[in-house]
Amino acid sequence: MILNKPPGMPVQPDQSGDANLLTAAQAYCKRSLHVLTRLDRPASGLVLMSKTSKAHRHFHELQSNHTLTRKYWAITAERPEIDQQKVTGYIQRTRGNRSVWVSEPTDPAAEEASLRYAILEASDRYFLWEIELFTGRHHQIRAFLQQLNCPIRGDVKYGYRRSNPQHHIQLHAREMQFDDLDGSSRQVIIAPTPADTIWSVFSINQSK
Repeated sequence: MILNKPPGMPVQPDQSGDANLLTAAQAYCKRSLHVLTRLDRPASGLVLMSKTSKAHRHFHELQSNHTLTRKYWAITAERPEIDQQKVTGYIQRTRGNRSVWVSEPTDPAAEEASLRYAILEASDRYFLWEIELFTGRHHQIRAFLQQLNCPIRGDVKYGYRRSNPQHHIQLHAREMQFDDLDGSSRQVIIAPTPADTIWSVFSINQSK
């Protein structure tokens, strides 16, 4: 089961007690579900859940075989020095696990993280990124873009100068590609961006 999470909604129940995606999906399906992909509360986009243990196992096989493709869109006010490249580094959680920072590989608590990005389009003020994940570390995209001096719009936790209304950030889980359960076909799922004016300034978003 694949859902398009709105920004600001937690994927699972948390201390806030706010409405969350998992509880809403289980009420709709009238059955228990398992969350397979994480997505930060202020971000939007695709979240994958499983209805059966078979689907759960299949997903973990996709991850192990590196055949699950995950692509994100992000908006920044800064342009990187290089418009497209693969980035590999090490990140470490801060005390309390509320955020991460890019650290040295010699640190025993550091975890390797890797992604590829490309600048898809530029407007008068902003840049639209496409980011493909190769690892699924906590806050990986947000920390790497901060390290590149290109924090995500609205993401004050990772260096952006001011927050958006309702503390949303312009990070969107845009696309997933994976083989279906019997391996007969490759599924490509694309999530529309939120109904937010900032996304509509890019022509590529209007054509897809």
